[in-house]
Amino acid sequence: MVVIEHQEGLYRGEKKPLATVPLQDAPRTAPPRAAAASAQVYPMHFANPGLNSRLPATLPQGPWRIRWQKPLGQHESPLSILRSADRIVVRFATSWLLFDNEGKAAGRGSVGPGAIYLDASPGLLYVPVQADILEGRRLADASLMFQTSISHGSTFVFPLIARSGNRIVVVGTEIERFSHTPRPATESTIEFKEFGKPFAVDEMGMLNSVTRGGTLRVNSPALLAAVQGDAIRFAVPDALASISTDLEVRSACAAKFTPKLMSVDEAGSQYLIVESGGRTSLWAVAPDCKRFINLALDPRYGSLVAPPVIGYDHRIYLVSSSYALAVSPEGKVLWERETLATAAGAGISVDDKLLVSAGDTLAVLPDTGDPQILARFSGDRLLTYPVLTAHNQILVASKQNLYCLEPGR
Repeated sequence: MVVIEHQEGLYRGEKKPLATVPLQDAPRTAPPRAAAASAQVYPMHFANPGLNSRLPATLPQGPWRIRWQKPLGQHESPLSILRSADRIVVRFATSWLLFDNEGKAAGRGSVGPGAIYLDASPGLLYVPVQADILEGRRLADASLMFQTSISHGSTFVFPLIARSGNRIVVVGTEIERFSHTPRPATESTIEFKEFGKPFAVDEMGMLNSVTRGGTLRVNSPALLAAVQGDAIRFAVPDALASISTDLEVRSACAAKFTPKLMSVDEAGSQYLIVESGGRTSLWAVAPDCKRFINLALDPRYGSLVAPPVIGYDHRIYLVSSSYALAVSPEGKVLWERETLATAAGAGISVDDKLLVSAGDTLAVLPDTGDPQILARFSGDRLLTYPVLTAHNQILVASKQNLYCLEPGR
């Protein structure tokens, strides 16, 4: 049974079972094409708070060339790239580097166990630096603007940090504490902080313009979450739920499954990779607890390198290290193919081009025919997903270099 508990400040409420209804299978009406985001930025891992890897631009036709490349000079391998109009952030396991549009170094910083979020409007980067502190760093020069506390223990990691309106949502999942008497992980938390305007800090640099906040505790450490509009969608073993950013439950569904990966679309439908009934499957579930896709996946596909990629036309793309497949909005496999090399990541453009970084190549996987190779990086292996920008550029990184590509020979 899933149990939730609300907390405001230091005051914890009553633990209550999550009220669920059984998941039901039902087809859905074909949804209209999704609109492209008006703010053409790439603020977080997997593109946006829905984690659906939708790139915020169309892909120009023709050949591509390297505009510039910059050595990263790090011992760690890059994990992701974030992008605003005039800044690029390369994320590593314990650090991050800041660049301008021409690849000039603009700053650096450290990061604790968790996600980071680029908030372009105020020009800030939200960075967890330890178990109970979130920093706001200026994108201009990486300088510290504020710190604020977050209500998690010392054994939490933060798989999701995202902005929704004037609120920052921080998701924490507990990991096992190793000591002379190991303590198993027991819970996850979803916390929001509502920021007043303008940001105000005290003499110690702590943010004191937080106007509201709260925490929802869930009795499972295996929680996946994504944000869509003013709703947070989460999945734990045997339950899916939609809650408001006030942390009030809107809907919840029950079924027997273990969630592995999740993304959401603009309507709030959840696309999940689950273990259920002894097999791995793709599920798609609408907010009203109607499951419209239940597709068993061939074991040879292996583990995916990203949550389900959701096209603007609502096709679903699944990309593992060695395979890619496209699934129709109704749940039929349209095509499958081996990738050119070990895939590091993928994204879907506004004009429905699946862009994949694999080995030393950056390629488009079309519906038919051979992959269209956009660029090849001889002797270098790409480690991040590609970021397509509104300036008709693509950013991607290997262990050694950050690359910026542009159309042209």
